[in-house]
Amino acid sequence: MTDIETLVRSFDWSRTSLGRQDSWPQSLRTTVDMVLQSPIAMVLMWGPDHAMVYNEGYVAIAGKKHPEALGGTVPAIWPEIWDWNRQMLAAGFRGEARTARDHLLRLERDGVAEELWFDLFYTPVRDESGAVAGVLCTAIDTTERVRLNRRLATESMRLKELFRQAPSFMAVMRGPDQVFELANDAFLTLVGDRDLVGRPLAAVLPELSEQGFPQILDRVLHTGEAFVGREMRVLLRPQPGGPAQERFLDFIYQRIDPEAAAPGIFIEGFDVTDRVRAEQRQAVLYEMGERLRELDQIDEIALVAAEMLGRAVGGARAGFATIDATGEYAEIVRDWTDGRVASVAGRHRLEEFGQAFAALLRRGDSVSVADVAHHPATAAGAASFARLGIRALLNLPVMDGGRLAAILYVHDCEPRAWSADDLALLRDGAARALSAIERAQARAASRASEALFQSLAEAAPQHVWMADADGRLFWFNARVYGFTGAAPGELDGEGWARVVHPEHLPAALAAWTLAVATHQNYQVEFRLRDATGAYRWFLARAVPVFGDGGQVIRWIGTNTDIDDQKMAVDRLAELNATLEERVAEQTQARERIWRVSQDMLVVTDLDGVWLAVNPAWEATLGWREHELVGRTSRWLEHPDDVRATDAERLRLQGGGRTTSFENRFRHRDGSYRWLSWMAVPEDGRFYAVARDVTAERLRQAELEQTQDALRQSQKMEAVGQLTGGIAHDFNNLLQGITGSLDLVKKRIAQGRTGELDRYVSGAMTSASRAAALTHRLLAFSRRQPLDPKPVQVNALVSSMEDLLRRTMGERIAIELVLAGGLWLTLCDQNQLESALLNLAINARDAMPDGGRLTIETANAHLDSVYVARQRDIAAGQYVCLCVTDTGTGMAPEVVQRAFDPFFTTKPIGQGTGLGLSMIYGFTRQSEGYAKIYSEVGRGTTVKLYLPRHRGGAVEADAMPQLTVAHQAEDGETVLVVEDEAVVRGLIVDVLQDLGYRALEAADGDAALAILRQAPRIDLLVTDMGLPGLNGRQIADAARERRPGLKVLFMTGYAENAALANGFLDPGMAMITKPFAMETLATRIRDMIET
Repeated sequence: MTDIETLVRSFDWSRTSLGRQDSWPQSLRTTVDMVLQSPIAMVLMWGPDHAMVYNEGYVAIAGKKHPEALGGTVPAIWPEIWDWNRQMLAAGFRGEARTARDHLLRLERDGVAEELWFDLFYTPVRDESGAVAGVLCTAIDTTERVRLNRRLATESMRLKELFRQAPSFMAVMRGPDQVFELANDAFLTLVGDRDLVGRPLAAVLPELSEQGFPQILDRVLHTGEAFVGREMRVLLRPQPGGPAQERFLDFIYQRIDPEAAAPGIFIEGFDVTDRVRAEQRQAVLYEMGERLRELDQIDEIALVAAEMLGRAVGGARAGFATIDATGEYAEIVRDWTDGRVASVAGRHRLEEFGQAFAALLRRGDSVSVADVAHHPATAAGAASFARLGIRALLNLPVMDGGRLAAILYVHDCEPRAWSADDLALLRDGAARALSAIERAQARAASRASEALFQSLAEAAPQHVWMADADGRLFWFNARVYGFTGAAPGELDGEGWARVVHPEHLPAALAAWTLAVATHQNYQVEFRLRDATGAYRWFLARAVPVFGDGGQVIRWIGTNTDIDDQKMAVDRLAELNATLEERVAEQTQARERIWRVSQDMLVVTDLDGVWLAVNPAWEATLGWREHELVGRTSRWLEHPDDVRATDAERLRLQGGGRTTSFENRFRHRDGSYRWLSWMAVPEDGRFYAVARDVTAERLRQAELEQTQDALRQSQKMEAVGQLTGGIAHDFNNLLQGITGSLDLVKKRIAQGRTGELDRYVSGAMTSASRAAALTHRLLAFSRRQPLDPKPVQVNALVSSMEDLLRRTMGERIAIELVLAGGLWLTLCDQNQLESALLNLAINARDAMPDGGRLTIETANAHLDSVYVARQRDIAAGQYVCLCVTDTGTGMAPEVVQRAFDPFFTTKPIGQGTGLGLSMIYGFTRQSEGYAKIYSEVGRGTTVKLYLPRHRGGAVEADAMPQLTVAHQAEDGETVLVVEDEAVVRGLIVDVLQDLGYRALEAADGDAALAILRQAPRIDLLVTDMGLPGLNGRQIADAARERRPGLKVLFMTGYAENAALANGFLDPGMAMITKPFAMETLATRIRDMIET
């Protein structure tokens, strides 16, 4: 019997309208018994005053109103909900049953109002006469369910809102008919705000059906394999029946609810059209720049540019029209068409095409027309346009001093919309074309000027000569050769020094070197030897010729015979007066240079306080003169450059010169610009020149990234060529290992242990060779910067012999001719190996029917005579690596382009054209030189010249041996984490033999459990590639619990590659598999002791 039953049975009901229990009618007794036995909350409200009898379930609802509520009346006990109960009770006493679902009641059962929800069932109860005597209420508390449903509804609304507002386009489709269930705003914007939900893909987006997308969706739905599209071209019609628009999308199709009756597909992606078109535009502009760079004819430049731009925007015709002096007529010499329309070359009056159209062009406005018949600017001239086959046009005016000078036009014979990208491409293309035209005009003017200069120079009574920007003399007039008796070419480069008197040569060379370095005028007096051996005095002068960018492009010099003047005092006085005039002229020139120079000039005192600046500072950095003068530069310097700048200033104070120092100064807009400095101390002042090299550094960074990507691409191409040979070598090495171990097992079973040493040594030898092969492959394929080290080329070639023979095959004989006493060179060994391998593969491909490959090494000395005929190579001692084949050879024009990036004579798919280019780049980065000799039908020789290194070779580390020094000290504990049981067991055995307490774990979870429990761990040794947590994650978790724990990582990848990524923190080290146990023991001992 429950507490409430006991209470009901013992309750004094005589104090209520129900009276004593023994007087209750049978109908009341039966109903009360039913209420008390029910597990569901029930309350019986009996009689006209609704006296209450309830069960145990109702006690929880009554709260602190129990037990007062027992026998009480409903109005008295629940006044706060009496309005509700009165309606329900009235209906009940009329004999009506009532139900309320999730009904809100605000109860004050514990003295505080609270909101509760119930399912309520009101049932009339009749007495023996059949009249309604009471109402039974069954109450089920649904508060938690209602609150949960409300939370879920709120969350659902939030998620739907996030889905709707997401920046990526998203949609959900269901069933084989691909019916749209959801689509967010971005998706609707993409496809043109169509009514999608509840409709199949084929009905609402028919243009996608024509492009194969339903088939892709079917495949995802049936296989469950996600589909990822990268920059996929999609044609969409935002307006049904309208023109298709090209878009480029990144997206994914992913199956969802695979167990449902109708599985769905989730679609998410981004519209990357702007990015793709920008990349395409840049590609077109880059190709245009390359094609236009070497063209000299203006008409040809205009035609090539028009063709590339017309093709890029999908036009039918493109060209340049020049405007005559009157501004009335456009003259077209040549234009490009795609074959759908004819050329419009000829003379055209602008007003024929409408005055509004002509006015726009003369005002300098671009004109973009999708249909000339319906555009207000062109409708008046629609007939003229139609006569030329023009339905759509894009015109870009070229202005000169506010006057219309030319028009770049693109036409189409069908109506079409032009995008902002099309107009932007035309603007950029026109700029490049105009730049190429100006460049061609400048080159033509330069050639004419050069020819005129040489004609004048030949007619001049003086010696006249020219030098390049680096000071190398390359041209002399006939009077020089007539005076010296030298043959043409003998005085080029440094040859002129042979005719200068030995007493004057050092001063002449020093003055010339200084002039070239500082771009100052050159003037010196010396004696020159004539053809008879006699010497005469000459005054040599030279001035730099500057290009449009302010850079020196050449030097022009003269030698004036002053032998007679030297003998005459009056002529010397006249010369001195002339010199004073030149000094005055130079002073004026320097003042002019100070004002107009684009370089930033500054004068400071020895403490770095700025005394004077030229106007270029304001033009470049935005700071005015009064803001700079009287202060040091500390307030402008980038915080990271302060220390280096101070050090350079101290060096200047010590009398040094600054020739190429770079730091960053703050622009007025808050950004920083890279400056390159030249500075000299003189008369208690610092005179400095700074140049803004920010753009150059950005271009250099982009170039280095591109070179790195090209180098890695070529490495991976070479690795692909090695696959077959490496697989064969590995099978042989594995056979040696497994065969030896099999014999060891048999001999032990036979009791014959005398031969075990031989078999174990054989297995170890094969394993070591396999490890070496693995490390070589990793070295070939890894991506990392050049790492120059002293290299013994003979040893490198010998170590690659097996690999090369396997790569060449049986029909190609390999001969190594290695020079004795070969010098060391300084370069990246892995890059040199890659270069040799690529040369060998090229040779193999050139000998399809077999032949001979010869690899030679030699010491070489390149003298000044040889290097004078080459480019960008210094005289000196080199190590020469020569690769010769007896293959098909190359024609001279192929040899000339062989080092060009992407140039290849191999069929498509069989070569990237990067190999020789990367080899050439490697030798140049190593300060070396590469040369190709080839004859068609005879073969090819490639020589790599690498500079001699005069330092010592890097000695290889000797294999450590286990000694007493490897033994553990008392209690030292090592935790080993390795998922390979055999490797883990070997390491644990070695550690135990050395006296360590070795703990072991097969994965990250087991390791972390040990780390939590073990009282002492001196070192964690863990493999990098583990199931679940990897080695680094285990180490990080371990250091959270044991901050000073030392960690030794084991890896099967190239160690340098991992270290190059900044992977190791202090107290961490790495060892590369496979390793000798002696090496592991040494590393463990060193780490514990440090």
